[in-house]
Amino acid sequence: MVQVQIIGSGGSAPPPGYGGPSILIDTGSTRVILDCGENCVSTLGKLGRDPCRIDYVYISHIHFDHWAGLPSLAVKLLERGCPRLTVLAHKEVATSLNDYLSTFMPSSIVYELKEVENEEIDMGEYTGKLFETTHKVPTYGVVVTDKKNGEAKLVYTSDTGYTSSIRELVQSSPKALIADTTLPAKMIDVAVKTGHMTVSQVLKLADDIDPDITIAFHLTESSLNELMENKAKGLIIPRDGMVFNI
Repeated sequence: MVQVQIIGSGGSAPPPGYGGPSILIDTGSTRVILDCGENCVSTLGKLGRDPCRIDYVYISHIHFDHWAGLPSLAVKLLERGCPRLTVLAHKEVATSLNDYLSTFMPSSIVYELKEVENEEIDMGEYTGKLFETTHKVPTYGVVVTDKKNGEAKLVYTSDTGYTSSIRELVQSSPKALIADTTLPAKMIDVAVKTGHMTVSQVLKLADDIDPDITIAFHLTESSLNELMENKAKGLIIPRDGMVFNI
């Protein structure tokens, strides 16, 4: 069983009360944070999650909202006397990310940035397989898969425009889809230009890959308002701190 907790489900301009994008994956033996948005550390504390028990933080791409919480997380680990922060990223992301971190991290902080080998994150009995999304900069989502039977547990799109190619990545319908839901349907042109999805496109993607549950993510105030008004069937509107087991 994999436990998934939404640490922050907002985007670069999150709705009031929502933190920046961050998801905690707990396989029992390994705990990985997928992206580390602003307020990640404070929200972990409110949820009773020990940051010292985080094994890795995976960063999907270099846009600031997806790694803004790394400096404060590194400081918290230092304060607590925990092992140093280990950050994972695809090789196309790692070099630029390291340049940013060397600038923004406090000088006293020691961290380790590793390229994800063979485009897979080891999660004990599970593996996180990376896939390239459709975004303005190199971006890599994650499919969490059971090593024993190849069953797809979770698809995390990170930031992406609509693409049906995700269907080709999973051998079976995943238990959960966490999908970029940045814009309302009326802003389809903006979505295409910026490499994001609208509410209607997320529903279409869910039809493509047929997950048990679909969770809207990377929310803005406009996409959240559309979700609240229309109550799209089959699409879960998250709150930071929400937990589910898959």
